[in-house]
Amino acid sequence: MFGKSARKSAVFAARLVAVLALTACGSSNGRTPVTTMETTSADSADQYREMQTRPDIEEITRRYEELTSTIRRRTVTDLGLPPWITNDKLSRSGCRAYPGVSQNDKEARGLPIWYVEANIADEKWPDAVRIVTEIANGYGFGDVTTVVDGPGRHEISITDRYGGELIFGTRINTALSVRTGCHLRPASGETPTTS
Repeated sequence: MFGKSARKSAVFAARLVAVLALTACGSSNGRTPVTTMETTSADSADQYREMQTRPDIEEITRRYEELTSTIRRRTVTDLGLPPWITNDKLSRSGCRAYPGVSQNDKEARGLPIWYVEANIADEKWPDAVRIVTEIANGYGFGDVTTVVDGPGRHEISITDRYGGELIFGTRINTALSVRTGCHLRPASGETPTTS
């Protein structure tokens, strides 16, 4: 009924979803997850003020959408990848960071997962990492972690100071995903809601 390629694509997509679900609240690389960072204060008003120094969830979402668009465009033009596709939607969730701030005032998001029905060859992987890292650096991402690096299978994770995480990897297909850290909702106003 399904061809071998379709089955492999479905298996890769299922594995990617499982990996993202497992890492949605933090990185699986053994370090303390950035997305659950502790605030410097136990006072809820101080935590709220600290969150106000960060972009709100709408602003950071726009920034990350621009980031993924730039990465997709450059990998097509510079690496010869076929066009990126997605059938995913933006996901929203509460977040554990800043526990003194109400869940009604804060949010984390998973942007749509993009993929290419093609593998990046081992000899091109360093160029892909260079391109993605260079672009991500321009958007405030800097801490690069190699998750997997073996023949025909590669994955990196890049984080930013707000707890955002970009995952870029290739095996049978190539995938790109971004998850935000914890950010205030724009409608949260000036008065904090305590937990």
